[in-house]
Amino acid sequence: MDQTTRASPRPPRLSARRAAFASGRLERLSPAGEATRAGLLRAAAEIFAEKGYAEASIDDVARRLGATKGLVYHHYRSKGDLYLDAAAWGLAYLDRAVSEAAAPRERAATRLKRMAEAHLAALAAEPAARHGRRGPPPMALARDAGAEAERLAALRQAYEARFHAMLEAARREGDAEAKPDAATACRALLAILDLPARGPPAEPAALALAALRAAGIDRAVLAEEFS
Repeated sequence: MDQTTRASPRPPRLSARRAAFASGRLERLSPAGEATRAGLLRAAAEIFAEKGYAEASIDDVARRLGATKGLVYHHYRSKGDLYLDAAAWGLAYLDRAVSEAAAPRERAATRLKRMAEAHLAALAAEPAARHGRRGPPPMALARDAGAEAERLAALRQAYEARFHAMLEAARREGDAEAKPDAATACRALLAILDLPARGPPAEPAALALAALRAAGIDRAVLAEEFS
């Protein structure tokens, strides 16, 4: 039999967390399985936000989900796996929302505003998105997770690079100040946009305006965008 037509052996079952970090999911879940996993990750994100990583437990997640601990362990081998996949899933959720917002062919400042609004809407709607934007994993988990923690950091950097690139485009179009450097301005923008991930909800339009001001978007442009 030709190598290109030989049936491949069925791959071993992998945890959902491993698959989420791969370039493509190695284990295809049914729609019902995906819905279960999404609910599990949302419950985990809420528990980690309320208790912190050290105090949270698989039992807590199962109770929040209204399921058995065995269901959680069916998908994840450990609390660390669950923490990392919840963050990765949340970042992917944000990335989809922001990518769609940036797609229309408009001036860069307008697209950056739409990206900021999409980011804030995603944080409001999805606990895992807030979890993904709370910062790097705890030091002990990052040390133990090794490559998985590095991949999560890469996902976060790639997401932030979208905002950096759009801000630079706005500068090239003359709609944003040239100082400070784009990296510093982008950090200021994201620090404001991420406030709902770390504290109580705030009015989205006010946060978006404050973030774009911090990034150096021209005041006349902001007046047009927020009129």
